[in-house]
Amino acid sequence: MVSVNLRKRALANGRERLYLDFWPGIPNPATGKTTRREFLNLELVKKPKNELDKAFNREVMLTAETLLNQRKLQLANQQYGFVDKSKQRADFIAFFKELGAKRQRSTAGIWTSALKHLVDFAGETYLFKDVNEVWCDDFKDYLKKATSRRSSKHGLKINSAVSYYGKFIAAIKQAHAKGFLQVDLARNLTPIKGKDTHRQYLTHEELQTAARTPCSNEVLKRAGLFSALTGLRFSDIQKLTWKEIELSNDGWVIKFWHKKTTNAQTLPISEDALKLLGDRAKPGDHVFPGLKYSTNTSKQLRSWLRAAGIPKDCTFHSFRHTNATLLLDEGVDLYVISKLLGHKDISSTSRYTQVLDHRRREAANKIKINL
Repeated sequence: MVSVNLRKRALANGRERLYLDFWPGIPNPATGKTTRREFLNLELVKKPKNELDKAFNREVMLTAETLLNQRKLQLANQQYGFVDKSKQRADFIAFFKELGAKRQRSTAGIWTSALKHLVDFAGETYLFKDVNEVWCDDFKDYLKKATSRRSSKHGLKINSAVSYYGKFIAAIKQAHAKGFLQVDLARNLTPIKGKDTHRQYLTHEELQTAARTPCSNEVLKRAGLFSALTGLRFSDIQKLTWKEIELSNDGWVIKFWHKKTTNAQTLPISEDALKLLGDRAKPGDHVFPGLKYSTNTSKQLRSWLRAAGIPKDCTFHSFRHTNATLLLDEGVDLYVISKLLGHKDISSTSRYTQVLDHRRREAANKIKINL
């Protein structure tokens, strides 16, 4: 039975390097050679001078002890792959880039932007052997103070920093799962706290007015109104084909796969929503042919709403917000709305409850006593 203990080695810089000592030695699966030591990418302050140094040492020791326990379990199962250092010499930046390249179009842009900031922070190359919890926290601090890549005069928006660091943590998790990182660093990483954003939506009266107002891009108008009636995302409306529109026992439904979540869903649609589809075409044809979203279509959308007397700064996604908010305003159960929107977690849907101030006022006035 192999035993393993945590040891320290003094360094010239006033620190102590941590390593694991194996007895008897264990074989390296890559070279076949026997090894007695595994040096960790962890160092202690040898003589802590203040509380900050002591706190740093506690965090390092916690990570080291976690790794020690992990090694004991691996040794009990005769799993020696962790002594192969080739993966630690691999490039984390290249690994992150590869993960982003596999993402769907809806999230690929976020991964690309996160990669650019990661390169700004760490350089074009950064080896896995140098990735540790302190470095991960340093990247978080960098993002919170970073300048926008679009304009050096503005800081990076906090919710953008939240998204980028979220992708970074996801990459760290993947790296550990694939054996590039010995320690599950992601377990100790805390996300950046974002701030609530105001979700633009149309009231029922505004939606009715928009429906009566002409738009220079008719397919965009129909798609927007269809989103408001169904809650579908732009990506799902854009790829919608006629074979996905079916007549069931209790009315018309859409049977499709969410592009963002890759979940299958059967979504009932109203008669009004059905009218927006137009004449039925071949099964493989798109229901909204030629629908694109670009800077030009974004301008067309705003012009249409301005012509309808709606000054709100809306995007196409605002129609999805409109659907959720109006259903909530009509008293539809939050769980039902969650299923209609295709949310995996009802907490995603609960964010819409924050926009209905008048409903909160009504709730506050529900309980009365005679004074």
